Amino acid sequence: MAHFYLRHPPDPRPSLVAQTCTRADQHAIEEFKELLHRIGCPDGLLFDASQCLVVHDSYSSMGPNSLRMEAAFPTDAVLAKLEQPGHPRLSSLDARVGLWVDLMSSRWEDAIADDPEIEAALLADVVPAAVQAIVSTERGSEDAA
Repeated sequence: MAHFYLRHPPDPRPSLVAQTCTRADQHAIEEFKELLHRIGCPDGLLFDASQCLVVHDSYSSMGPNSLRMEAAFPTDAVLAKLEQPGHPRLSSLDARVGLWVDLMSSRWEDAIADDPEIEAALLADVVPAAVQAIVSTERGSEDAA
């Protein structure tokens, strides 16, 4: 599992967190929402091998319940622009998501998949949170979450 924190200094709070996990089940989603709430981050992406969940703070309450899952997409569809003909696919989900997050920060238009639904879900909140952000990474075990 890895956490990718995107920040815009001098604000110490992340504007976006992307996290990988073994399985994005209800328990993982609730833990992810708790993390976002605890660190004051309004936007998150939770990836497992099969799906990417888009989480956004609706500001409907003061607690983590205001964080809502807004969309779910196949992970391979979200990360599609990383696949280049003639280049081997990175085997690790952590490596693929890390590369994609870095690309979102530096050249977001080269990272967003050519899919109108994915574009719509990411353009309003995720792209502004990622553009020109400083990315830091924390890697850990599934049990450390």
